[in-house]
Amino acid sequence: TSLLLTTSVEPTISYYDVTRGYLKYAWRASGQWSSEVADASGSARGYCSLALDSQGRPHISYMAYSSGAANLRYAYKNEGGGWTLETVDAGGQVGFWSSLGLDSQGQPHISYYDNISGDLKYTTKSGGAWGTPVTLDADGDVGAYTSLAIDSQDNPHISYYDLGNGDLKIADKAGGVWTVQSLLASG
Repeated sequence: TSLLLTTSVEPTISYYDVTRGYLKYAWRASGQWSSEVADASGSARGYCSLALDSQGRPHISYMAYSSGAANLRYAYKNEGGGWTLETVDAGGQVGFWSSLGLDSQGQPHISYYDNISGDLKYTTKSGGAWGTPVTLDADGDVGAYTSLAIDSQDNPHISYYDLGNGDLKIADKAGGVWTVQSLLASG
């Protein structure tokens, strides 16, 4: 699940319906809960992350299975009220532990784990198209439990876990350059 509060301090939640394989979205308004299906394909498998744009519309990154492969997917509620679904990375076993952030222009940024290579990956959408996913850290088995934040300059910052060394790591982008560092050594 992923939880956010609206500007009126009402909770909104994205979650995976394990019974049906649906990606769902729920919100509370005036004390009443409502929910709807964002992806009814039956392929959603969780690892969802929720962001709200400046109009309060939900955007969700998540993992979905198709033909035995795990793919990174993105869903957002469009202006007409329906949901738009996009496959962001269909690289085999990707989309685990995704984290989504929106920049000041409302463009999505997603960090996630590649389960085959054991790498931290990142991608963003600009001009209506998703960029080629970038491997930010491939030093061992890294990239689990990602958490992404976008600063006031639209720079992404990603914290994540190094499974091989038991370290907390961070990847920061500033001035167009990524830096990766270990914050806590194991032990």
